[in-house]
Amino acid sequence: MSRTIETDVAIMGSGLAGLSAAYRLLKTTDLKVAIFEKRPYQGGAVSNCPMAFMSLPDTPEHMASALRVMGEFTNYAGDLGLARTVFHYSSLLPDIVLGELGIEVEDMIVNDPATFGQKRAYGSGFPNGMDVGDYYFIKGRGQGHAAALVCLGYRRIIESLGGQFYFNTPIQKIIREGNRVTGAVACDKIGERVDIHCKTLLVASGGISDNPKMMKEELGLTRTDDDCSGDGDVIFIHFKNSKETGDGQRAVWEIGGAKGGISVSGHSVVPGPGIVGNIAWMPRNLLRIVQEQPYLWVDANGKRFMNEEMSDQHMAVGAGLYNNPGHCGYIIWDEDTTKRWAKRGVEDDYVYFIFRGKRLNLSGSRLTWSGHRETGMYTMGIPFMTCANIWGLTRKDYGKRWQTTIVIVRTE
Repeated sequence: MSRTIETDVAIMGSGLAGLSAAYRLLKTTDLKVAIFEKRPYQGGAVSNCPMAFMSLPDTPEHMASALRVMGEFTNYAGDLGLARTVFHYSSLLPDIVLGELGIEVEDMIVNDPATFGQKRAYGSGFPNGMDVGDYYFIKGRGQGHAAALVCLGYRRIIESLGGQFYFNTPIQKIIREGNRVTGAVACDKIGERVDIHCKTLLVASGGISDNPKMMKEELGLTRTDDDCSGDGDVIFIHFKNSKETGDGQRAVWEIGGAKGGISVSGHSVVPGPGIVGNIAWMPRNLLRIVQEQPYLWVDANGKRFMNEEMSDQHMAVGAGLYNNPGHCGYIIWDEDTTKRWAKRGVEDDYVYFIFRGKRLNLSGSRLTWSGHRETGMYTMGIPFMTCANIWGLTRKDYGKRWQTTIVIVRTE
């Protein structure tokens, strides 16, 4: 058996992208909107995440300062036109999230545009280049994460505006007639076919990180297990159960859609002791923390290629590495840096954490220190690695790759 759903706009995926698109369409047009989601609830990959958001007030002074900082942050390799659009619409977020959705914030930071880029973003842990607006830290509820509350709020508003949700109903095929997309085919939770007739189809189904086979076929990379098994081009995924399996990409390619760039960002995500169960904002691996400290970055010719203070973040660094000769870069540190860590510990502001934290007073506690005989490097409780090669790859590079190497400089 099968059934048919008629709508003006069909949206594939109910993560923040799909929800935002549905909200905007229903707020600004009279179009009928239907959202199709393979899970039994809304939220997509972000539904299990803490959440903070940036909003840039819509003034010429804020925009000019933010674009200047963003250019330096991305090594002027980013799309500043796209950044301008994102900044413009970000000004709407406080009224939507705090007003219409009724979400509470537990903290916020209001910034003067004249000081953009001069301090760590989000209060701590993020590069100066991301310090370009006002920051809102959303309050969770119970043990639930804040992103789930935002997605639930969007769902309620969308339904009140007449939008229709179809859960447990993944879109499996897009229908193309001539040069137009006219619909799609989905399957509901009992296995029955659902024919979707629409004027517009929006694909908002996320990436491919939960599809190891597709990652291997499209990127040549091996998604490893929690123990980081395997050699070579290995990718460790810390967002578990995201359900990003490339459904939208495959459906678009099957009707002749072009293959755009797929990228895997990385540079300091180092597998090793303590990484199992790691999530991005709780770095349990001390080597990872050490690598996020401010360093001198150089290319294969020994020349700086970025403003380290502005761009010490994996996506910005990845762009810089890709543009280097041989897609290669090096982090340099010396024994003076080692001695500073041993005496003072790491720089608090450079430890990646999504909400502001405080240093614990560990005086009187028993800490285990281990040293590496060859390098004299010390870390707390785990062996140290002399050198780590982290690989990233993007299909539009036609098989080219970039490399990051930590270079330990000994001084006698």
